[in-house]
Amino acid sequence: MMTASERRRPRPTSPVGFLESLPSLTLLERLHIPLLSVHDCGDIIYANPAAEDMLGYGRNWLTSCKSGSIFRDAAAAEAPPLMTEYLRERTGTIVDLVHWDGSTVRAIVSGPTFLRSSDPVALVSLQNVTERLWNGDPTV
Repeated sequence: MMTASERRRPRPTSPVGFLESLPSLTLLERLHIPLLSVHDCGDIIYANPAAEDMLGYGRNWLTSCKSGSIFRDAAAAEAPPLMTEYLRERTGTIVDLVHWDGSTVRAIVSGPTFLRSSDPVALVSLQNVTERLWNGDPTV
């Protein structure tokens, strides 16, 4: 059902117009790629449903904790000076994450979507490679 404000907006006149009219958080929520955003201080400020599913946590639980509680790496658990720097340094590498049941999920970290190193927030995607590693996949 459409809200009153949605009915008042003019219908986009081009295919790109549909993308431009979609709020960014709505788009991130709908992606099937696990996304995680952290602040310099280590607070998890955003996790989309795909990230919550990958790690087995309930809706919005991840945003109530520090990143050090889901990263098994001692450097993350010790709250590095800048968590955004920690993620930038791990671009393209495998990190160990804590699943809700205590098991380890291994994931490749993408490069942050924000390009400036001075940005206080990093948004990264996570590619779960746990099963591929168990199966001895040499392409990981």
